[in-house]
Amino acid sequence: MPEGYSNRVIVLGALLTLAAVVLIEIIFSRLLGIPTPVAAIAAVAYAAYAGGLAAGLVSAGIVSAYSIYFYRAPGAILAYTQDDALRMLMLVLTAFAIAVMVGLLRSAETWGREELRRSEQRFRSLVQNSSEIISILGADGSVLYESPAVARVLGYKPEETLRTQGFEYVHPEDLSRVAAEFRRSLESRGAGSPIEMRVRHADGSWRYVETTLTNLLDDPSVQGIVVNMRDVTERKQAEMDVSRQNEYLAALYETTLGLLNRLEPAELLEDILARSGALLGAPHGHIYFAAPELGKIQVRLTEGTFTRYDGDSIRPGEGLTGKILQTGEPLTVIDYDSWSGRSTEFERGVMRAAAGVPLKSGGVVLGVLALAYVEEARTFGENEMQVLDRFAQLASIALDNSRLYASAQRELAERRRAEEALRESEERFQLAVRGTSDGLWDWDLETNKVYLSPRWKQMLGYEDHEMPNDLEEWRKRVHPDDLARCLATIDAYVSGEIATYELEHRLQHKDGTYRWILTRGALARDGNGKPVRFAGSHTDITDRKLAEEELRRSEANLAEAQRIAHLGSWEWDLPENTERWSDEVYRIFGYVPRQVAPTYEIFLASVHPDDRDRVRAAVDAALQNEKPYSIDHRIILPDGTERIVHEQAEVMFDDEGEPLRMVGTVHDVTERRRAEEQVKRALAVRNQFLSVASHELKTPVTLMKGYAQILEKRARQQGDSAALKPLVTINRQADRMGRLINDLLDVSRIESGRVKFDMHPFELGGAVEEVMHDVADSSPGFHLRMNKREGEAWVRGDRMRTQQVVTNLLTNAVKYSHERREIEVCLECRDGRALVTVTDYGIGIPESQQAEVFELYFRGANASTDNYGGLGLGLFISRSIIERHGGEIGVRSQEGRGSAFHFSLPLLETAPLSQKPAERS
Repeated sequence: MPEGYSNRVIVLGALLTLAAVVLIEIIFSRLLGIPTPVAAIAAVAYAAYAGGLAAGLVSAGIVSAYSIYFYRAPGAILAYTQDDALRMLMLVLTAFAIAVMVGLLRSAETWGREELRRSEQRFRSLVQNSSEIISILGADGSVLYESPAVARVLGYKPEETLRTQGFEYVHPEDLSRVAAEFRRSLESRGAGSPIEMRVRHADGSWRYVETTLTNLLDDPSVQGIVVNMRDVTERKQAEMDVSRQNEYLAALYETTLGLLNRLEPAELLEDILARSGALLGAPHGHIYFAAPELGKIQVRLTEGTFTRYDGDSIRPGEGLTGKILQTGEPLTVIDYDSWSGRSTEFERGVMRAAAGVPLKSGGVVLGVLALAYVEEARTFGENEMQVLDRFAQLASIALDNSRLYASAQRELAERRRAEEALRESEERFQLAVRGTSDGLWDWDLETNKVYLSPRWKQMLGYEDHEMPNDLEEWRKRVHPDDLARCLATIDAYVSGEIATYELEHRLQHKDGTYRWILTRGALARDGNGKPVRFAGSHTDITDRKLAEEELRRSEANLAEAQRIAHLGSWEWDLPENTERWSDEVYRIFGYVPRQVAPTYEIFLASVHPDDRDRVRAAVDAALQNEKPYSIDHRIILPDGTERIVHEQAEVMFDDEGEPLRMVGTVHDVTERRRAEEQVKRALAVRNQFLSVASHELKTPVTLMKGYAQILEKRARQQGDSAALKPLVTINRQADRMGRLINDLLDVSRIESGRVKFDMHPFELGGAVEEVMHDVADSSPGFHLRMNKREGEAWVRGDRMRTQQVVTNLLTNAVKYSHERREIEVCLECRDGRALVTVTDYGIGIPESQQAEVFELYFRGANASTDNYGGLGLGLFISRSIIERHGGEIGVRSQEGRGSAFHFSLPLLETAPLSQKPAERS
């Protein structure tokens, strides 16, 4: 029974019972003057409430039985009168009515509590088994409740996250957006809009989640912000895969277009090498071809670092390409220098990982397409090899096309010679060959007899004996949507309205499907010009039609990608002076696609007048110097709007050096340029503020330092130890503030290019030792050790700025040291450079942050501002100083074990003779 319905029945029963009791009271007490025993009724009511309906009924029976003693004396039990009977009946009815009413109310209360308990169990079960994470955050962002789903989705135990800050699990790049949504939810009640963000998994990875925040702070049972998180990582990964797939399809599309338009494979192979390298991020590659006349494999096409080997050759089986040519199988190498099969012709350090695939034609391996990475930690995986194999297949098709084209040319010449010698009795074969060598058909127009070759029938799934040679067999298999067009084309050709007969239509296969057929034919006429025979061929082009449909879809995807990225492509046929624009180019220049015929003149007219000469000069230079160009310029749309675009293009030339066509892209970068200008203005304002603020701060700090030194000197002379300690602290903090102000000034000067250096020869070891003495004096309890592995190390530079770098490294080593209070400084000379290394045994730097340690305002994740002060400027300044000296700076660190910062400067070949001994120190 539904909950609401049962409660209504119970309450209604209780009310009816109460009405009956009231009615009995009115009848017996008022009309008949018979009083109700209150004590007896109260006893029945209490029994029904405490023990339920059953107990109430038993109590009513006992009270009814005892009523004889309540109304009559013990000696007159049997002398009942009519009034006594009425009193007895009134008591019994009242007692039973009270028992029923109180018992029903008690049962309703008990049933309600049980239903509430079951409801809570159902809710708890739903929350615990939900695939979504359900969290409750306090107004300060702390986690008050975490559902068990957090273990399945993010790998945390629910109790691990309690009382932590929910924001600490959010990706840093998403933090500001999530914090804004959290503040919005605090200000408005109810559920907000879903947002996507990244949260950290227990294994350190990042998961994409779709999150909704609901403000239930006013709900007494919740009192928090309810967070529903759904894992959408697989969906986001699929979206990124689609993006990569679109890039891959675009590259294949462009290469396939080239494959359709070119019979000479050389230029297309260059495109394949360049496009495959660009798609895989490996701009270093080459294509080898077998040279049987030399007994070797020769490099024909090169990209990147391999251009130095253009024209070189190796023996079969030697190196990566030699082995691929020998085995005909793809091959990958993780580290070419350490590979046992490496070619001795290649010097070490040319490449790291390498991969190659064979190029085949007619099943014979003719060459090898190979790419390489020069960076460490990059390898060719299964996906990269699949992409490389696709391009190798296109290259093989190009080789096949070239071979088939040459073969077709030879065959055509032979066919012409054969046709001259054929007799009239071979007319059917002549007409069939004029169309194709696939399925043949012959229609005698005078007798209306038709011949269908076995191959013609086989293309539709029939054996020769399964289909009679009848014109109706063809007619009934033509797709209903194509039949009228087919008959009209035949009539037009036979009547002479059209010069050639070539038609694409669908024919029904034996299995019920339709196949796309290309039919070609030719007429034979008698001496009077009357058509007497119509013959030709059928070619199954179903696969081609499917490929065309796939190509159309790819073109649509590419056009959509260009629209989203505001990136259009164009092509200029120079001999014909015609251009082709993608739809996005029209939109960028303010036109409806194909609204105007694109020309170079229309393009120049759209260029801003102040930029027109510069753009024309870039185009002319590309046409004359055979080099690509890349340029930013302004354009003016038809409605007067000014936009900024980035264009890049390259020119294709023929063998005589004449330009054939120019291809390029145009990218609307207006919003990006505006954002860059805003950033530049903000940086200029910041640098100006830092410069002014630093100068303004320096004066009072200098005065404070001077007065503090005077007071410290006086306290030392007077032996006032109580005053001396705070004065020493003031002097030390004034020095620290002075360094911070100088760092701010240096940062401002570095970013604005106003840093000046006093470059002179100086001995680096002496300069380092001076700094070590100063740092040791200001760092009691630290042991600084110098290890000089060479004699004097003379360098050219700004001695004071170089000492500033050493000071930064040493003070950082002191600041971040742990229990082991030792610092080691090592100076050595190697490969024409002086190398200084400062090693400490402190807290170290997390590996994930070591690449950004020299960036502005860097702070380690394990270095809190409470325990380790500083603005994160010193290492940035140090890197700028060292790089201005032509040196290098770096770090090796292990968290919890310490760090080794090092920098190197170019050594002078000999010590300057003009330096006196005193100056050398």
